[in-house]
Amino acid sequence: MLDWRLALDVLDLAKDGVLEEQRWLGESEQLVKNFVQGNLALGQVQRFEGAGLHGVFVADTNRAVVFGHPLWRMAASARVPSLVEAFEEAQRRFQPASMQAFDLFTLARNPGAPLSWLTGGEL
Repeated sequence: MLDWRLALDVLDLAKDGVLEEQRWLGESEQLVKNFVQGNLALGQVQRFEGAGLHGVFVADTNRAVVFGHPLWRMAASARVPSLVEAFEEAQRRFQPASMQAFDLFTLARNPGAPLSWLTGGEL
């Protein structure tokens, strides 16, 4: 599914090679707030911020997620520095047993994916 923000990102990258990250990251806090409010059944949930990125920790499953830009690589071996820093912040604050990165497009369009993972599901 095409998103107008992704279309503008691709246009910007094609034009001058610069990604306007705030187009997505500026909406991150509200998207995460909405996600938590819409999923109160998660139990004890804490929102957090690290390196300007937002995430969620669920105490019942001892899992944390961090949300990044849709065009960033989410794999541990290729994460951008701000994702690495956000993971370090989550580790420092919560010592989760497991952490995962999801992009904000997925959070906006398919919140069931991070929800499933946070409640103990697999990717």
